[in-house]
Amino acid sequence: MTQKEKISDNPSYSKLRTDVIGFSMLGRIIKIFSFFGPKNSELKEALSKLPELKKQTEHFLQLPDKFNNYFSKSGWIAHESMNTPIMEKAIELADKNNFEEAENELAYYFTSPQIDWLLNRFKTSPELALRYKLIKLAYQDTLEKRYYSAVPLLLIIIDGIVNDISKSKGFFSDSTDLTAWDSIAAHSSGLS
Repeated sequence: MTQKEKISDNPSYSKLRTDVIGFSMLGRIIKIFSFFGPKNSELKEALSKLPELKKQTEHFLQLPDKFNNYFSKSGWIAHESMNTPIMEKAIELADKNNFEEAENELAYYFTSPQIDWLLNRFKTSPELALRYKLIKLAYQDTLEKRYYSAVPLLLIIIDGIVNDISKSKGFFSDSTDLTAWDSIAAHSSGLS
């Protein structure tokens, strides 16, 4: 993955990185001025948290790239709604070359009742809302381990959604461009 192909370089991620760096710089300037002026314990406490905030932000920004680097070849891609602790655990296991356990963790999570909350998000776009009943059926089939029906149903749903959005091509067409500006899932390291 080249530098330009990283999810962490997406505009929203770059802005977050720039904001955190800006806060850190501002914190340094405030420290210099507060050295000569009145002491404020609340300000001092807030400023002391900036290095950790910067570290956590960098960690967070690198997760989708690391995840896709390890798992996209196997069909797993990072997305905006992905559970961060699950992503971190999978990456941690992959760092230790334990890919089978990492994929088992991902499979368990995505075939469990834990993702029930995600169903309501499928009502937010017209193309998804049209297929909401089918999506719920596929989810129920998944929970009941009827993968023989869940997988083809989901593939049909995905193809139809992409066809409705593109107005001419389905998900499985060679000429379908699945990249989207400032997206994690539709990044060039993701769906394509």
